[in-house]
Amino acid sequence: MIADWRSIRAGLQPLLAQVEAYGVGPIVGIQPLCGGRTAQVVLRLIRARGEPLVLKAAPPAAVDGRLDWPAELEREIELYATRPELAPWRPELCGHFQAAGWRGLLMQDLGPSGPPPPWTPDAVQAVATGLAQMHLAAARGGGPLAHGDVRSDNLFLLPGRRLALCDWAEAADGSGLGDAVYWAIGVELEGGCARGAYARYSAIAGEVDPGRLGAVIAELTRLTQQRLECADLPSAARRLRRRELDALRRWAGATSSGVGV
Repeated sequence: MIADWRSIRAGLQPLLAQVEAYGVGPIVGIQPLCGGRTAQVVLRLIRARGEPLVLKAAPPAAVDGRLDWPAELEREIELYATRPELAPWRPELCGHFQAAGWRGLLMQDLGPSGPPPPWTPDAVQAVATGLAQMHLAAARGGGPLAHGDVRSDNLFLLPGRRLALCDWAEAADGSGLGDAVYWAIGVELEGGCARGAYARYSAIAGEVDPGRLGAVIAELTRLTQQRLECADLPSAARRLRRRELDALRRWAGATSSGVGV
């Protein structure tokens, strides 16, 4: 992760100047919105006039050389600029910029994340419905697509209980079943029931063969175990991965014994 964003504010100035010149108007305040292991910076831009916007900025290798962060953001920008059938489930694209080696994605500010914990039945149903509808729309449009990181802090419940998702960096072609399972595991870790959440999703998206569901759970279990083997995994992330692994194993055991879905 990059150090505190203030330490790189000077490097971001050319990008911020482009954003202002684009028609956003004077930026009178900047609020960092996320941390974690990523080197990408996500900022809420407070404008002199108009609603706030969100800028996601990827640094050049001189700032963080672990990954080609601009190329990763470029894939996300491409997704925002295409796949119109996904528009109801993502922030509105406001523009994209490049300056001084930085790449920037400017988008609608969805405000504070809406879903709990606690996961009330209404919240579970709203997210299950929105996620299933998004997967169905993708399949009918440009082809099946998975978001790839359906955690609660990437979910927003907008007015009318409409689901929107941010952080599409890990989106990829393919079945959305992995999204549903990963989201359901998150629900369980936050006080809900994984199999109950998944059942609400599958009631809309359609039931799948138990063998296929078991294969997805097994693959997520393998990936989670692989992530746990990273020597530089922070302690908080390691604790989370262990809890995810335990929940996946419980679900796999219940599925193989014919209990629930």
